[in-house]
Formats: sequence, structure tokens, C-alpha cells
Amino acid sequence: NYGEEGTFELYGPAHHLPVPLSGANSGYVRGYPDPPPTTLIVVGVPQADAERWLTSCRVAARVTNSEGIQNLETEPIRSSILVCGPPKIPWPVFWRQFRTFG
Repeated sequence: NYGEEGTFELYGPAHHLPVPLSGANSGYVRGYPDPPPTTLIVVGVPQADAERWLTSCRVAARVTNSEGIQNLETEPIRSSILVCGPPKIPWPVFWRQFRTFG
């Protein structure tokens, strides 16, 4: 969603992370780079959903909240930070199906 995307836009450069991709809202319109990435950091997506669309997913970390505040990002099903390979289908087809509004 735009929250995760914004976090990567804000803090990513200091950690040498690439520009984030997002299918949410205006992030979808920005698209993906040419050539498309071969490694994806996936945040806020249940692992089963990521594995259905992407190759070679593994859990790299978990989103935590030291204040104990529960929200969508800390729900166990969505809290995994995954590192995955490219989509199992061609990028243009994947991108059309990746679009969300929220």
C-alpha cells in the first residue's frame, strides 16, 4: 500500500534500496523500470499470495511495533518482509493484475 511505499521512498536511499514499486493508487501509474527487477522486497502481502505470483520467496524479517500498537502491518499474516524473485508470469501481465486502490 502507499504506507509501505512511502516508507521505502523516505528511508530507502539511506540503505541503498531501489525506488519502490507499488500497485496501489498512483504507484501503479509510475509502473516498473526497464529492465524490470529480478529481486523484489515484498512488504504487507501475505506470504501465500506472494508465492502464488512470485518466484523464490523467503522471509527476511518481520514488521514489529515496539509500542504494541496493532495495525494491518503488524498482523501476523501481513508482517513478513519477503525477498522474492521475479513474477511467474510476464511483467506486463503481472503488473495489470497487481493494481489496487485504497
